[in-house]
Amino acid sequence: MAEDSLPTAEEFALLREAYAETYPVRPLLNAIAAKDAEIEQLRAVAAAARRLVETAHDSINHDGRDTTTVDEPALTALESALEAAGYGMTDEEAAELEKSDG
Repeated sequence: MAEDSLPTAEEFALLREAYAETYPVRPLLNAIAAKDAEIEQLRAVAAAARRLVETAHDSINHDGRDTTTVDEPALTALESALEAAGYGMTDEEAAELEKSDG
């Protein structure tokens, strides 16, 4: 690393690890890593939601009312992403949804 340049990502990672070994910052680095993972999960949810919205299309159902439908695989992908991020439906919410659909 040149004195007047910024460290590369690899150099920064090595410096961070060396600092973590020298000073008691491991819990902080672990918390940062956990937040990074949470952010990635939320990005996956956002991407799945975007794909779901892109599949939406309006139509007129059999009784003449406007309705909006989405592709089932896109909906399933969003539900899976939400579940992986810890935002899945509770059993009570699922039962209430099933009751309102049926």
